[in-house]
Amino acid sequence: MKAKEIEWKDISVLPLSANVFPPGKPYKAQMMLGKAFPISKAQTMELVKKGCSMAEMNSEDVCIIERLLEKYHMTGEYRYVGDKRHVKLINQMNLDKALKLEYDF
Repeated sequence: MKAKEIEWKDISVLPLSANVFPPGKPYKAQMMLGKAFPISKAQTMELVKKGCSMAEMNSEDVCIIERLLEKYHMTGEYRYVGDKRHVKLINQMNLDKALKLEYDF
């Protein structure tokens, strides 16, 4: 389903999985768990190289992902996980492409 089709039980103002870690701070363990969103070229290259995907996402996470995808004329496809309070991105390849375009590698 598309982001606009998600029926949220809770609207979040803080991300659950799209957390940012400043460059130079330890982020690799969180990234491997799908709990870190890259904000530098090095973080992005590591995320794509290791094939990491975002873990369960709340409404704020989806907003962050969608802003990036829309910038490059892509859309996310999601599915509910757990008790339908969270979703998972199922077309991670689009996010990887958008990140590569964003950080030019």
